[in-house]
Amino acid sequence: MKQLGALIVVLFVLSPSIAAQTADQDPPDFRELFKTLRYRGLTPLERQALVGKRYSGYMWIRSVQRDDAGAVRLNCQIRVNNAEGELLYLGIAAFAMNDGDAQRALSLKTYNQVHLTGRLARIYEPPPGDDRETEFTRGLTEFVDTTIDDIAFPNP
Repeated sequence: MKQLGALIVVLFVLSPSIAAQTADQDPPDFRELFKTLRYRGLTPLERQALVGKRYSGYMWIRSVQRDDAGAVRLNCQIRVNNAEGELLYLGIAAFAMNDGDAQRALSLKTYNQVHLTGRLARIYEPPPGDDRETEFTRGLTEFVDTTIDDIAFPNP
């Protein structure tokens, strides 16, 4: 029953905006994606509807990393609360920068706010055996080919 509810959310909330996405339109906001991810145990069909699409929005940077191969990644913490302030989703979003914005990303610091656009590449769930009971869903998402559209805080 929970899977059916999550599927309905994907179909009625995200799918119309994703299906209508063209080169002329802005990608859906990250908030819509993370509201959907708060439902535990997405089915393969639900994942397929989300992965590969471009999303955009403002994020607060938690860390900036450069790996041995030279790739630059911004890590951001995601929180989704309900109207009463209860935590529903807590996760990390990793944004692999495209080559054009990698140097710019390296100049950013923790708690800078940036507007990013990236393509969702993977949705991770807690590994098997991690059966800690929480009232909220935990997760990790990975975005690729990410661009920095704006640096909102601090002002450049």
